[in-house]
Amino acid sequence: MVILRFIQICITVFICAECNSQKKIICEDLKINDIFSTIDTTKIYSISPIDKETNSFLQFKKNGEIIYFSKTNYNNSIVQVPSKYRKGKYYLDKDNKHIVLREYFKHPQGGGWVKKILSDKNNDILVFRFENSCNERIKLIPLN
Repeated sequence: MVILRFIQICITVFICAECNSQKKIICEDLKINDIFSTIDTTKIYSISPIDKETNSFLQFKKNGEIIYFSKTNYNNSIVQVPSKYRKGKYYLDKDNKHIVLREYFKHPQGGGWVKKILSDKNNDILVFRFENSCNERIKLIPLN
């Protein structure tokens, strides 16, 4: 009887964990009509996490690719990051309402794909959130 009770508890915990991992988060994201009226492919954007400064930059290309740049320590110039370390794409979601960034990054502790969704645009500053959270996390500030 104790074994059956233990199995029942384990199954319940497993099912609840599955349900929680599949919940869709509903956020008040920016709805758009045209991707290129929102994103300027001629500008380079500074990538600024909400809580700290970085030396990372990106540029959107018309073909949906994202090119990443980094500021060097020795002469303060901006150089392109090789695509084997960081690359990305942007596109409209399946409902054609939201801009999604899909980024790949690689570093010694690991790496992988991360998805971000445009949640706000204010004076050409693009604000993105991670796919599994409504909190705004990344600001893209145009340099030029």
